[in-house]
Amino acid sequence: MFHQLVNIKDEDTNEAEAGQANSKKEVLKNMKRKINFVSKMFRLQKILREESESILLIKSFNNDKIPLGLLFEGKEALAAFVNAKSIDMKNEMRPN
Repeated sequence: MFHQLVNIKDEDTNEAEAGQANSKKEVLKNMKRKINFVSKMFRLQKILREESESILLIKSFNNDKIPLGLLFEGKEALAAFVNAKSIDMKNEMRPN
């Protein structure tokens, strides 16, 4: 999947290769964006693989949804979120 994304050539890249003055800079800029995207995706997959148990726990707290941006923040944010939710469970209990 990532290999296909890197090989995609959009219209900007085709125009740049056609002979514009800034063609080399634009091609390098596009490659840098693609490499950054692929590295972010690898990082997200690594976090999903390593922290699958805590992600399932977070999803159970939030109606099967992961809060936006939580995966991008990394393992520490996942651990802090799980810890905060477990502490907050006392406050969310129904009174007797």
